[in-house]
Amino acid sequence: MMNKENEAWITFDLLEEEEVGDRLDRVLADRFEDLSRSKIAQAIKRGAVRVNGESVKPSSPVAYGDHVDLDRVFFMKEEIKPEAMDLDLVYEDEDLLVVNKKAGLIVHPSDQVRSGTLVNGLLYLQEKEGLTLSDVNGEERPGIVHRLDAQTSGLIIVAKNNSAHRILAQAFQDREVKKTYLALVEGDWPVEDFCVDLPIGRNPANPKKMAVVEGGKEAISTFSCLAHQPKASLLKVEIKTGRTHQIRVHLAHCHHPVVGDGVYGFRKQKIRTSHQMLHAWKVAFSHPRTGQWVSFEADPDPEFQQVLDKLGFPEAWKGSQCLNE
Repeated sequence: MMNKENEAWITFDLLEEEEVGDRLDRVLADRFEDLSRSKIAQAIKRGAVRVNGESVKPSSPVAYGDHVDLDRVFFMKEEIKPEAMDLDLVYEDEDLLVVNKKAGLIVHPSDQVRSGTLVNGLLYLQEKEGLTLSDVNGEERPGIVHRLDAQTSGLIIVAKNNSAHRILAQAFQDREVKKTYLALVEGDWPVEDFCVDLPIGRNPANPKKMAVVEGGKEAISTFSCLAHQPKASLLKVEIKTGRTHQIRVHLAHCHHPVVGDGVYGFRKQKIRTSHQMLHAWKVAFSHPRTGQWVSFEADPDPEFQQVLDKLGFPEAWKGSQCLNE
């Protein structure tokens, strides 16, 4: 339970890989999208933001595990309400959930979107079925250890307590979580295996987008071709880092954007889909309580499969090697 003193503050720990090393004002601007960086900088200077209990500068780089306190009056948001939702729970135990997220489902609320997110659905399970959720990442992101783009389907890990959350977050930070995706890309992929090791940062021409930029954060993606034809190719993708839009940016840089990607893809889509053809297929990690290596996988959604059927390689993904082999 919160006491009266900390009820006046919004608190969270910085445990997401993408935030570590970035400027404090930029991290907060990403979390509070309705506030400009200049307004956030003013709040920091006025003492409405504390990091590890201390006043800091807007330009201060954040470190993994930093504890952030925000003045609730300045950063007040509309309450996040529980919502009944048909969630595909692949696995559950006393420490974590593994959810097969539908394409189109936003992971957590933002200033513009306060309902219809995975978090709203998790809060409903918390209210109606007694599900526990970690709160180390703040009240806006209960249980959320990592994220997927809204239009990306597939597996996402949810922590049910703070101990599990911190251990899982450290595993992501240390690159000990194995993540494998399926990506359907435009055109005929020219090689069987290919590694892209190019830094990613904000697009200077459009800060809302990411791009391969000099001085960006390290980003490593490995692509293996499972099937191809002139119109499109199916790739298995393994990522060693977790940068925002990493797979989509790297593939666009290679001139083979993800089919259906409305941000980084071609203006004229040769294959029409309702969402981008990117699926978080497999995830494997050491269980936070037992240390045992566990792995999970989820088949691509029906629309993804229908597109593969039409292209002539309906089962190309089924024979691929498992993560823990």
